[in-house]
Amino acid sequence: MSGRKSSRPSFDVWRTPIGEEDYRKLRADVQQVVDSKEDALARDGCAAADYRLSGALADRFCSLHLMRDWRMIVGFPAPGEVAVLLVGRHIRGSQRDLYGRFYSGLGISVPSVQRKKPPCCEETGIAPVDAEAVQRIAAGTKALARGR
Repeated sequence: MSGRKSSRPSFDVWRTPIGEEDYRKLRADVQQVVDSKEDALARDGCAAADYRLSGALADRFCSLHLMRDWRMIVGFPAPGEVAVLLVGRHIRGSQRDLYGRFYSGLGISVPSVQRKKPPCCEETGIAPVDAEAVQRIAAGTKALARGR
């Protein structure tokens, strides 16, 4: 055995319908970065994410910095799965602000306290798995998209 890490994906990465819709609307350069981040998530799971979000229910989800003000929010419905929930720009005060969409989809207010941005993985090194929370945000963002 060579001691090299396996290049086989360890995690199943998939996009929710809204995540897929967001992806299709991206410029080609941003899509390439998303593809690269999804490959890293498939290989490394929660360790590939930048930080965990703050707030009630939101702390089950993680954010990835793509480029400039572009972000991707992911959740973990099962130990070996990563769901891409939303992809978009983080422009505070804008109707299209990714985090505003996320918190609205959860049905909660954007936290007004300073975010701590803890690591995505739990202290044990595993993802913050919560299938119900992933379903809730997927349903909530889908309802918001219908209302646009």
